[in-house]
Amino acid sequence: MKKRTLINSIRLLYFTKLVPAVIFLIFTGYLIYHYPFKEIIIPKQLSSINSIFDEYQNGQEFLEVTIPLLYYTGYDYTINSIRKGSYYYSFIGDKCVFFLIHNQADATALTALENKTMKAKLIYDTDQMDYLISHFASDLAWTDTQLSKISADFIVSEPDYFVPKTYILMLLIGVIDLYTVISVFCYLIFIMAPQNSLVCRQLGRGRDAKLGLKTADLELKNNREYTIADISMTSNYMITKTKNQIAIIPLTDIIWGYKHSKLSRISGISYHIVIHTTHGIIRFKHKQKFEADSILDYLGTHYPNILLGYTKKNAALARRLKNKSNAMPILESGK
Repeated sequence: MKKRTLINSIRLLYFTKLVPAVIFLIFTGYLIYHYPFKEIIIPKQLSSINSIFDEYQNGQEFLEVTIPLLYYTGYDYTINSIRKGSYYYSFIGDKCVFFLIHNQADATALTALENKTMKAKLIYDTDQMDYLISHFASDLAWTDTQLSKISADFIVSEPDYFVPKTYILMLLIGVIDLYTVISVFCYLIFIMAPQNSLVCRQLGRGRDAKLGLKTADLELKNNREYTIADISMTSNYMITKTKNQIAIIPLTDIIWGYKHSKLSRISGISYHIVIHTTHGIIRFKHKQKFEADSILDYLGTHYPNILLGYTKKNAALARRLKNKSNAMPILESGK
């Protein structure tokens, strides 16, 4: 079976990242299309309160309306003993319509409101409606049935017009979608021109990266000097090629290397090989101890100038060497 080249492996790596990103954009697009963002942010304005019944029949949920006169029912809407609003009523034609008006918990509900303009949601809430019908009918010395016959079967609710929540949701979706769109754009570039990908950042830029990628590919195929696990050493490069990570490191750019242990309940103890280069940091994760030791021993034997082992002295010396080489901002590759 013919082995996949580094170039094709890089393309495959970013293609596997591209597919879920595109699926996510489709999902959020579907969500935006079906969620009534526009209706909530720009509710339908009613020129007359009398048209509210037609809007309800047409399925319109969010609207802005001015009510000439509202009367307080004497009942409030509370959550955990905290008042969130007060119930009012008004006669529209021959129908009694109940309104839930938002007010402060410590504010006294006014007995009447004139020319009240509100943005509201039309809700069909059996529990709230049953509560109002039962108590209000008792106050009027009516039966529940008598009041139900002349009452609308919806409540015009100001607190349920949740614009702040909508803006937060829109902002969240917008930020995530922007990041995803940028990622998709980058993935497409990396698929078309692998030398421009983050994988090749260690190789330089432009023509240098393109030449370095081709050289590393040839050396991996024809001049592999040492291999353990998924890490290979060639004449000039340290290379790993897995499903989740591809790294190509010029050996002459390596400043410092050490292993870092990690304890997991599932896989037990595993080791990360941490390589500091003049261009940043690469981590080879989830290795066995003998694999990590073998790689570091190979580097120590063939490249004695590389600092090995984690010590404060090596950390300080590595920083000085990196600053001296005018290192780029730290780049971490892989997952």
